[in-house]
Amino acid sequence: MQLEGILVHKAIHKERDLIGTLLLRDGTLVNLYFYGGRGGGKSQKGSILELGFMLKVKLGSRIKKNQDIQIASEWNLIWNSENIRSNHKAFYLSTFFFEFIKKVAPAKDLEYEDNSEEGLFRVLSNALFFMDKSLVENVFHFETHMMSFLAKMIYELGISPDIDHCSFCQVKLHESQFILNVEQGGFACVNCTDNFHKAEIQASTLVHRSLHYFKQTPYKELAAQEYLEKAQVHSLFNYICFHYGWEKSQFISYSLL
Repeated sequence: MQLEGILVHKAIHKERDLIGTLLLRDGTLVNLYFYGGRGGGKSQKGSILELGFMLKVKLGSRIKKNQDIQIASEWNLIWNSENIRSNHKAFYLSTFFFEFIKKVAPAKDLEYEDNSEEGLFRVLSNALFFMDKSLVENVFHFETHMMSFLAKMIYELGISPDIDHCSFCQVKLHESQFILNVEQGGFACVNCTDNFHKAEIQASTLVHRSLHYFKQTPYKELAAQEYLEKAQVHSLFNYICFHYGWEKSQFISYSLL
């Protein structure tokens, strides 16, 4: 049996082995044991098992379908995100992507083929590919890449807020007249909101604008959204965390962003 996916987690085991987690093309996660995966040895063999690399993996002949970890007998590199590894901001952002994916992607059932979550793989693979490409072209914009990942993820996960109407009174939203209401899971017009501040309206307007943009714009056509700042990105992440009941402290990489 052969699998293809992106390595989103790895852990050292014994002297030369690795335990890794792949996000497969169908949007599910599988844990694999790689004998000699760290490389080294007498021949000083290198390793292609790096976070963000896409691999083709052949499973061992004895697949244990009720086991949490499968044995990888062979593995080959399909694509690598080498440029991301040489830029610390891009690397920290990619590790945040991997942490996010590990929280939302379901485990692989080797007895059942289900492509219902393939959008998760599509978003992550595009996020890595076009971030790597932006570094080569020297047009990397941190906030755009983080916001595009989060925005596209909430649409794939089905938790996107209504960006056209007030979540309270359903009136059509007008520019600069609403705020993002995390508890209500949407935007609220100023008539339905008490004690709002001008800064909140400005930040919410930019979040709203970016959600429109990332919803209708495919990755290959994305351009840097210079108006975005970390405040808007964090507002959208707060929305996601509230929806799932997450604490931001659960994301080790988040403090580095």
